[in-house]
Amino acid sequence: MIVQLTLALLLGVAPPPDPFRSLLDQAAADRSAGRLDEALAKLERAYRLKPSPALLNNLGLLFQELGRYREAADAYRGVLDDPTTPENLRQLDRERLLTVEPLLQSGWLVLGREHQGDEVRVCGRRLLPGQENGVPPGVCLLEARRDGVCWLGSWAVVPGLRQELRIELSPPKEGHAHGGVQLTLDSVDELLVDGLVIPTRETRGSLWLLLSPGVHQLFVGPAPGRAQRIEIRAGEIAPLDLRPSPSLSPTPLPPLPSAAAEPAEVASPWPWVLAGTGVALGIGAAVTFTVASDRHSAVFTDARDDSGVITGVTQAEAYERESSARDLDRLALSLAVGAGVVLVASTIWALWD
Repeated sequence: MIVQLTLALLLGVAPPPDPFRSLLDQAAADRSAGRLDEALAKLERAYRLKPSPALLNNLGLLFQELGRYREAADAYRGVLDDPTTPENLRQLDRERLLTVEPLLQSGWLVLGREHQGDEVRVCGRRLLPGQENGVPPGVCLLEARRDGVCWLGSWAVVPGLRQELRIELSPPKEGHAHGGVQLTLDSVDELLVDGLVIPTRETRGSLWLLLSPGVHQLFVGPAPGRAQRIEIRAGEIAPLDLRPSPSLSPTPLPPLPSAAAEPAEVASPWPWVLAGTGVALGIGAAVTFTVASDRHSAVFTDARDDSGVITGVTQAEAYERESSARDLDRLALSLAVGAGVVLVASTIWALWD
């Protein structure tokens, strides 16, 4: 290396650039310009070339600025565990670790300032725009309201990670990734979508829900309530009236005419056999519908990233699960139709007999 450098100086040729120094300079320029992700990528490449406590400290600082607090804490611990770390750097990272560790128990959501005036709640907690909002980790109901439109979905809150929320709240139209349903409600004590409890405030009258494409399960209370399956298509709006139907007073049946007693006839057992078969088919249809609904719900509630893409499973696996659930829907429908036909046949047979 020294010989090459000496020859380069003697010949008046510039020495070859140092990749390590070049990456450090580029990372510093990116960080100054606010391009933190680019700066982090270059600094990680430099660290792989020449690892050192000072570089690991800088990586921890970038992780912290990006809201990746768990990775920042790991970097600071790595600096403290390195026996070659100077004492002044060790003291600095010890203080930084004390600052980061309390942030590891919660997830941190930042709502874009364009949502000023919107009502956005995650796990029932209202988020304030433009600042970090601490939320318990886990899959939570995400609810956003603007001018009578309610966007519903699930959001995976990751502990020790800052995530940005930007939600498209305009009504769905052609080209949109989501679809919508306009609900007409009366007095509702309970409203669930795919098992997620929807707060019932402001639900009297008309309510817009923006949902991902696919089949969703709605439940309207009070108990015993009623369930409703809806299919959402991207870019389309489906109206749905969930107001209870007016109750009908039963019409009394006229009394049966009296007749002379006749010798009892032995009834055929076959109508009862058919009826039992119909009941078994009906139970099979109900069980199949339940399994299909659970699979639909599993696809809808998989962990998603901030752009709404499924991250818990691959896209192919998600489509395979949805296809399997649709097959179960068709099977359940066939069983239900068969049960109805058999029960009607057994009833006619019993009356005829």
